[in-house]
Amino acid sequence: MKRNLKIVSTLTLSALIIMSLYLFSFADPPGPPAPPTISGSPTTTVTVGTAYSFAPSSANATGFANTGTILPSWLTLNTTTGALTGTPTTAGTVGNIIITASNAAGSMSLPAFTITVAPSLSVDTTSPKLTALSFTPTTLNVGTSGQSIIVKTSATDDSSGIYNVSVNITAPSGYGYSAVNILQSGNNLNGNYQYTYSLPKNSETGTWHVSFISMTDNAGNTSSYWENDLKSLGYSTTFQVSSGSSGTSGGNTSGTQVPVMDGIWMLPGVLAGLGLFARRRKE
Repeated sequence: MKRNLKIVSTLTLSALIIMSLYLFSFADPPGPPAPPTISGSPTTTVTVGTAYSFAPSSANATGFANTGTILPSWLTLNTTTGALTGTPTTAGTVGNIIITASNAAGSMSLPAFTITVAPSLSVDTTSPKLTALSFTPTTLNVGTSGQSIIVKTSATDDSSGIYNVSVNITAPSGYGYSAVNILQSGNNLNGNYQYTYSLPKNSETGTWHVSFISMTDNAGNTSSYWENDLKSLGYSTTFQVSSGSSGTSGGNTSGTQVPVMDGIWMLPGVLAGLGLFARRRKE
């Protein structure tokens, strides 16, 4: 009797196992994974030498890739997390970056974006430097008509760039004419500047001087060159103005125009009371 019960129990257990396997074979198979999602607003500017980092938010992704432009050597995409990191070494732009999240069900991408790398923000404490000075012509005759003299300067600056170059010319009597020279070629780190001074008919005759040059950069550093400074650097600082056929020089003569002060101003970087100049009133 006991043996029969044991046989029945064994058969019953086997039947249950077979029935379970049969029922399991008709269960619904697991569905496909949900499509991945990705979102976030990447930082689009960075400075040379400063670490860049952007990590998007994502769900259901099994991997990430950049499906846009090939990344530069300083920028790396983590294919597991989607994080974009690196430290730029040169200024420029990295465009058409597309971070794409994917899994077996598909993929989703962030909109393409560009990273702009700006130059490093180093502190400029160096004043601009004058590298050349010339003027043409060196003799003018204002007896019958007005004449012009072109003053040319060249200058360099460390990093912030030159803001302005101001040149003052002085008549024999001491009256001064000052103007900011205009950049003609190069750039504000290494440029050539020029200004044309107009002397009206019957201007004061004699020896005129380039008496002062002032330069200021965008960081506020200023360089001042007085005439003796310019001479010590080897630059010529004088030109001659005559009137008529007499070639009179060394001061005003009959019929010459006497300068009249109709305004004063302070040149940059000069202490009060030292940089006052007058300009001649036009005819």
